[in-house]
Parts: sequence; structure tokens; C-alpha cells
Amino acid sequence: MKRSNVRMIVARWFFFACLLTAANQTIAQEAGGEFSMGPRFGGTTALSMKKHSNSNKSALELIGGWNFDENVDGVSINLLWEKLAPLSGQRLAAIIGAGPGFAFGDEFRFGAAGIIGLDWRISNVVNLQFDWQPTWYFVNGSDFSAINGGFTIRYVFNRKRNKSK
Repeated sequence: MKRSNVRMIVARWFFFACLLTAANQTIAQEAGGEFSMGPRFGGTTALSMKKHSNSNKSALELIGGWNFDENVDGVSINLLWEKLAPLSGQRLAAIIGAGPGFAFGDEFRFGAAGIIGLDWRISNVVNLQFDWQPTWYFVNGSDFSAINGGFTIRYVFNRKRNKSK
């Protein structure tokens, strides 16, 4: 591997780590709903950080990791606003949302990402999510990445949603 390629890979991962750290600090300092974080497996193997609103009717999710779509090379980052619709009390909710999608591979890519799925709170500290997250990249070429189905397991850091009153 050429030295310039190694530098580029290190620079991309450093940028990615800085972005995740900044997002974590911003989310952690915001008053309101729960904050959870954990691994995501599927079309993108990633780290997911999710911040629920105080009312638990919406959430902001940052997903950053390695994209396995052959048309979208390298690291991808999606920032998604999600609408939550309760299906079974406060433990199970349908999610639908959208936001920007970024990919850092051989070239920078930008596009629009969507999400649809289920968010399931299985205990006071464990949250599972099953979703499909298609992304249409339209900067530096036009590609639709549809293979991004995934499973996420998160640890809930500040349990507010299901505390008994």
C-alpha cells in the first residue's frame, strides 16, 4: 500500500473519530430524553448513537461505520431524524425518518438517507433496533445503496423513558 493511501485512510478515520466524539459531547450535554449507544450490524457495520426527545416521539441518530455496499466504498456516516410511533406502550415503536448521508471512500459522496424499522426496548438498559436504511448518493456520481438492512443493540445510559412514576 502506498504511503499516501495510508495517510488518507488514517486521516479519514481520524475525521470520523472526531465527528463521533463531537456528536457524543453535543448529545450528552443536551437535556431531555434518553441517550443510548451501541454496535450496528448489517449493510453498514457501525457505531450507533441515539438521543430520544423528552416526549419520546422523535429521536436523532448518528450512525458511522464501514459500508459493505460494493458501489459505496469506505466509511459512511448518516445523521437521521426519526419519528417514533408507539406500537406497544413505550417499549416498542415503529420508526421512520430521514437525513443526510456521507461516504468517505476513494472519493467523498453526499446524499439523502432514509430509515424505516422497529425500535424495541427489551429492558431498562438494552434497546434493539431492526431497520432498513436506504441512501441515495448524488454528489460525485449517482448511486442508490439499498442493501443497508441492519440490527442494532444499544446500552441506555440515562434511563428515563420507562421509569415508574
